[in-house]
Amino acid sequence: MLCITDTNIWIDLQHGDLIEYVFLLNGVCWAIPDIVLEELQSVDLSPFTDQKLSVLNLTSKQIARVGDLAQQHRKTTEVDLASLVLAIEKRAVLVTGDGALRKLAEDYHVEVHGVLWLLDMLVENNILSGKKAANGLKQMIRKGARLPHKEVRERLGRWHSGL
Repeated sequence: MLCITDTNIWIDLQHGDLIEYVFLLNGVCWAIPDIVLEELQSVDLSPFTDQKLSVLNLTSKQIARVGDLAQQHRKTTEVDLASLVLAIEKRAVLVTGDGALRKLAEDYHVEVHGVLWLLDMLVENNILSGKKAANGLKQMIRKGARLPHKEVRERLGRWHSGL
């Protein structure tokens, strides 16, 4: 499964001190548009770009498509739209926490998930304990991650109880 990410997923994962764990998921290939990587000045992904995270350079055709989408969808940045364009063209999963981008991806029939899905996968695959996932999620929220309250409470309850 190819997962293409936007900016905020990496910021949330960094806030939760969980970046390195996503690369332990078997069968998942990670990719990021070059312009997203350039925007991520506060997150150091360089240890992963050699083997575990592909940096994809947009073609001139893809850049034009991003520009067209940006004119139609002003709530979403061109940087985030680059992730969507690549997810559409590569038939990949888009991993984002941006609500407007998520809605747009659904409109284009792109499978889209967020950081809670990632945490679920990490726990289900025994890469993270429930306690570690809960602690990471709490750190993300303390640092400003905007996540659905009901889903957060459900996961925290489940992971703390060990279910």
